[in-house]
Amino acid sequence: MVPRTATTVVINNNAVCALSIMKPGEKMTGAVIYSKDHDPIFTRFYHHPLYIEQGACLPLFDATFNAGTRYSITWEVSSVEKGLHLITADFTLAAGAQGNISLAQ
Repeated sequence: MVPRTATTVVINNNAVCALSIMKPGEKMTGAVIYSKDHDPIFTRFYHHPLYIEQGACLPLFDATFNAGTRYSITWEVSSVEKGLHLITADFTLAAGAQGNISLAQ
C-alpha cells in the first residue's frame, strides 16, 4: 500500500487551495481529481515533474469545483528517500450569499 498524507484545504482569493506539504527533493508526477458528479480528471507528467514549495497551493489543473459536491484529490509524489507516496485532500464547498465560496462543515 502506498503511504498517504492528508493536506489542508483553504479558500484563497475565492479559490480552492490545497497547501503543499512537499519536502525539498520530492517531485510530483501525477494527480487525480474525483467528484461524485463528474468523471475523474487524471493528469500525469512524468517527463516534467513538479516541486511545489511548502505552503504554496498544489496544482488543480484548471478543475472547476461546484458548491455542494464532495471532491477528493490525490497528488502522486516521489523522492529518493521515501519512494512513492500520496498527498490527499477531501472537501466540499458551500456558496455564500455574495457568490463567495467557503468550505462546508
